Amino acid sequence: MRQSIRERSVFLRIAPHLIHPLPFLFPTYGHGLRGKELFSLALFIHDLIGFDRNQGLNHKNFLRSSHLISKEEFRRLVPGIDDEGLTGAALCYDAQMLNPERLLMSLAQSADQAGAHLANYVKITGFLGSGDEVQGVIARDVLSDEKLEIQAHLVINASGPWANRVLNLNQDPKVAPVTSFGRAFNILIKRQLVPNYALGVHSRGKYKDCQAIIQKGSRLFIITPCHQGSLIGTAHLPLGPERPHNGVTEAEIMGFVDELNKGFPAGAIRPSDIAWVYWGIQPTPNLDEEMAQFSKRYEIKDHEYEQGIKGLISVIGVKFTEARHVAEKVVNLVFKKFRKTPTSSLTASTPVYGGKIDDVEGFMNEEARRQSNRLSEEMIRSLITKYGAAYPGVLFCLDEVRRAWPSLPLTQAVRLAEVMYGVREEGAQKLTDAVFRRMTIDFTQSPPEKDFLELCAVCMSKEMGWDGNKERNELREVEEIIQSRISPLT
Repeated sequence: MRQSIRERSVFLRIAPHLIHPLPFLFPTYGHGLRGKELFSLALFIHDLIGFDRNQGLNHKNFLRSSHLISKEEFRRLVPGIDDEGLTGAALCYDAQMLNPERLLMSLAQSADQAGAHLANYVKITGFLGSGDEVQGVIARDVLSDEKLEIQAHLVINASGPWANRVLNLNQDPKVAPVTSFGRAFNILIKRQLVPNYALGVHSRGKYKDCQAIIQKGSRLFIITPCHQGSLIGTAHLPLGPERPHNGVTEAEIMGFVDELNKGFPAGAIRPSDIAWVYWGIQPTPNLDEEMAQFSKRYEIKDHEYEQGIKGLISVIGVKFTEARHVAEKVVNLVFKKFRKTPTSSLTASTPVYGGKIDDVEGFMNEEARRQSNRLSEEMIRSLITKYGAAYPGVLFCLDEVRRAWPSLPLTQAVRLAEVMYGVREEGAQKLTDAVFRRMTIDFTQSPPEKDFLELCAVCMSKEMGWDGNKERNELREVEEIIQSRISPLT
């Protein structure tokens, strides 16, 4: 708990434009595990352990003290909540990351500024070295098909759900899989069920947590405001040997929605409400045929210590919140393996690229005033919440877009400028990079129209020097992803 609270505060400090405090509500019932008495104790312990959570933060980013609220106040905030046995709610503060893609890009740019060499679309195909010693990797540039040999004193396998696949390339029988994996998904719906608050609601069905000391008897759904809608999760499912690394089925989505509606009938979620389905692969400690449960602890495996393979470390992360802490521990291990003393890590206090802003709200107000002759306040705020203090780079591209497409509506021109900036400054190589991982789309609104996507393809084609076939293929790939992620139930 102490570690999670500390890392949450770190992100609020180093990426204040991308992370912000969010109040969470958990209804209390009776006098047992969900009662006010136990929640009151838990909230007290939480705040006591995180006594210094606001150190170094702007007061507007403070994580306030937790407390209980009355049944009447909770009903006002969450109309339609299950009333039977309701005694009130616990109110505590966490932090929300609305745009993980932008945070990842900011971290990558920070690494680049610090001297790291970055290469996207490079796939490992094997290891260099002989016997029980890894001396680098054999890789392939996926876009150019160029073969690469990258020599290294130490290789860190931080490939997430592909960790076992990477280890298999070593072809040493001593190297065992690092963990098992399962699927996980959240749904994004077009309505804000609880504005301004995240809400935890319990399922009606029985649920067993294989890692818990005390069984709560049901699973917890978290409903979080997200853009103009609500993000709801998380469902955990087995990976399935017959369909590795695939998406989720209509039946699995509907099963999740049905269970959610039973736990929170006031939500009354319909298939047509679903705007987008986020899914991915997560580490899981059990391989239950019906339900997987995600791991709650990261793992750092030194293969020299465990299997006698020198020069190889594998890292299995779990929560984005802990990513910086885990990275620090891995780097310290690298120093130790080279018999050197680790230098003090600065990542807990160094702002990410674009994050050097003392007062985000004040910065937004000042920039909106300064740029009022170019863009609306809403547009400036939107750019700052994505790019932070680095947003003027997008405005520079906007000037070029306006010259090339003078009749284009301003909102679309800004989006096109983001595509251009993504190519020039953020290493976007494909249209999918620009659309899904550089600029961001609020899928709680209507999906981007085909005409606009075609314009994005034309803009990127000019930047990248694509021919007509390449441009059409890139556009088709974007359209296929949108079709697959927008609920098939509508």
